[in-house]
Parts: sequence; C-alpha cells; structure tokens
Amino acid sequence: MARIVFTLEDGTEIEIELDAEVITIGRHADSIVVLPSSSVSSHHATIRQRGDSYYVQDLGTTNGTRLNGVEVEEARLEDGDQLTFGDIPAVVHLSVAPITRGVPTAPVPIPVPWLPPPRWRPSTPRAARCRSHPAHVAQRARSSNMRNPPVAQAF
Repeated sequence: MARIVFTLEDGTEIEIELDAEVITIGRHADSIVVLPSSSVSSHHATIRQRGDSYYVQDLGTTNGTRLNGVEVEEARLEDGDQLTFGDIPAVVHLSVAPITRGVPTAPVPIPVPWLPPPRWRPSTPRAARCRSHPAHVAQRARSSNMRNPPVAQAF
C-alpha cells in the first residue's frame, strides 16, 4: 500500500497509508494528518488519488509545499519523492512493500562460495611420527632426560 512518512521537529515519525481518496494535511485538528508545527498552516495541503497516481496540492499556504526542493501548487508524486510542508519533511513510498516497523525480519543468508576441504599435510616429517625410528628415539631421550635411552633396532 502507498504511504507517506513525515518526520516531526523532535524526530518523531508519522507514517500514514494513502488509503483514502483525499488525505488532508495541516496543523488544525480536523486534518487527517495533524502536523504540530508553527510553519504548517491550519489547512496546508492535500494528497489526492486519481486512478493509480497520487497528487499533492498546496492550499495557498504562507510557507508553501515543496516537492524535491521545488515549491509546487500541484504535482504528481513518484516513489521516493521528498515533500516538505512548511519545515516538516516527508518521504513518499508508492511501492507495495508492507509496513514492517517493529516486526523482526529473518536474517538474509549470505552466500558463501564452496571451497574444497584443505588437504591434510603432516606438520612433522614421517620419520618423526614413527615411535621406533632412531631419530625419534634419540629426540625423546634428550627431551625426557633419560640416562639410558633405548637402543634402536635395525629393521
């Protein structure tokens, strides 16, 4: 559903779905969207739906309505347009993405390239892994302070 997000001066956001034929915007309590700012007129602007399109119309205000930085009297809205009512900015979202504020979303899996497993390579030479190899027997004798190392037998 199409929507518009207003950001108030204190940082609060007001998100309104454009689900009526006419949305009134202003400072007065009878507006559909009430913007509590002295820069917004009592009856500032309207957003009207005509067919599949939406149009913003300024109602002859002092501080004006701007579309993407340009003051307008009436203009067709596009997805992502930046509106300003007095000093209050708003963003138009015409895409059909649902409002998901406060709803946790599932994490998006990141594709990891497949890599073959690493080849096993011994960290020590084969001779050192063999417990009966003469070099290994001598090394064990030195490291364990053996007085009489075992005698290696010939194969």
